[in-house]
Amino acid sequence: MRRDRSRQYSQLLDALNADDAAAQVTVVDLSGVTFMDSSGINALITAHHTAQRHGGRLRLAAPSRAVSETLGIVGIPEVIPCHPTLREALAVRPPPAGRIEHG
Repeated sequence: MRRDRSRQYSQLLDALNADDAAAQVTVVDLSGVTFMDSSGINALITAHHTAQRHGGRLRLAAPSRAVSETLGIVGIPEVIPCHPTLREALAVRPPPAGRIEHG
C-alpha cells in the first residue's frame, strides 16, 4: 500500500513538472481517499508549490468528510482551493493573471 501512495505521489509531481504543465490547472480528485495523514498533506503542499513554480494551479475535489476535516484542521483550504465535487472544481474559471485563487 505504501508503494502505491509513493507511486501516485510521484505521478502527480511528474505531471506538474512536465514541460507543458505551465499555466494549467491540475485538479486532484480525492473522492476515493478515505484517510489522509501527514504524508498526504505534505504531498499536496509539495504539489501546490510545484504547480505554482511552473505557473500552474492546483485544486482539490470531492474529499470525503474525514479527509475534508483533516484538510481543514491544517488549513489546506486557505492555501489550495477545495471543491465539494469534481464537476465544480473543473468548472471554476481561473482568476485573472496576478490574482490568487482561494478555496
